[in-house]
Amino acid sequence: MRRGKAIALAVAGVAGLVCWKLADLASAPAPAAPPPAAVPVKAASVKIANVPAIVPALGTVQSIDTVNVMPQVNGRIVAIYFNQGDQVKAEQPLCR
Repeated sequence: MRRGKAIALAVAGVAGLVCWKLADLASAPAPAAPPPAAVPVKAASVKIANVPAIVPALGTVQSIDTVNVMPQVNGRIVAIYFNQGDQVKAEQPLCR
């Protein structure tokens, strides 16, 4: 009878140690992710050259910013002071 109790106590002790160790491993912080690899940067000499205005390539062009123009008053537009695709500055009149 004593031998059975001693074995049961030993098994319970080992099971307790295993559970404690597993709980300790589960609560350990995950290893940090490695930093991103460095991007090599190269320098080149400045040179003057003609650059082709047309590049034969497939793709899509998207604007950096999009603006919705809403009227502040009702009326007709008589003149437009910009062309589509022009760069406009703050406070520049766009139409009359």
